[in-house]
Amino acid sequence: LDALPTMDMDIIYGYESQLPICYELLPSKVMSLEDIIRSEERYHWVNAPEMEYLLNEDYCTGNNVNVLVVSDRRFTIRLPSNHLITKNTIEELQNEIMTYANYKRSKGGYSFIKTQMLDVSGKPCYVHLYYSAEEAEKEMGIFLSIIDKCRIELMTDHLVTSHTELYGKYFDISGSDMEVELNSTSIMETTKFAGMTVILSDCIVDPVKAMDLF
Repeated sequence: LDALPTMDMDIIYGYESQLPICYELLPSKVMSLEDIIRSEERYHWVNAPEMEYLLNEDYCTGNNVNVLVVSDRRFTIRLPSNHLITKNTIEELQNEIMTYANYKRSKGGYSFIKTQMLDVSGKPCYVHLYYSAEEAEKEMGIFLSIIDKCRIELMTDHLVTSHTELYGKYFDISGSDMEVELNSTSIMETTKFAGMTVILSDCIVDPVKAMDLF
């Protein structure tokens, strides 16, 4: 399956109706501002007064987020867990988020939600942080099952090439007998973000509305 070609899809929705207006299959994911500009050129016939871009984690490579911010386009982005804004937001707000006042319902269920303003490349943006205990449990289950699978591969010497990075990050291997121990520090560092989601937007103040878009 990994060898199969991947495709992406551009979809334009009406802002008020939230109904799709048109779509296009793309040979690759939207990964840069240049891709967005090409989309604008393709959809010029829509004649929308102003487009608002909804982007997922795949867009957040390199300096793409900052480049988009300074382009002065309206956007809402779900940031990946390894993004600097995600890490800083979680570090700053995780001890404040779990209060009853922050417990709110979205389409995905109940979550603890908190919002703060952040200057990104000179532009004020809204950073929405979400914590879902249900999602945390799911993510922990998936992660630990992968770790256990890697542990068995190491102990039986049936290594999988695609797991090489995981072996080095989450296990301490020593001795000629290949003694395998979990790297608890790396595991704790990874799992502390379980259940956490960060969305960055320059136009959506309401965190529930922002989450419901995804």
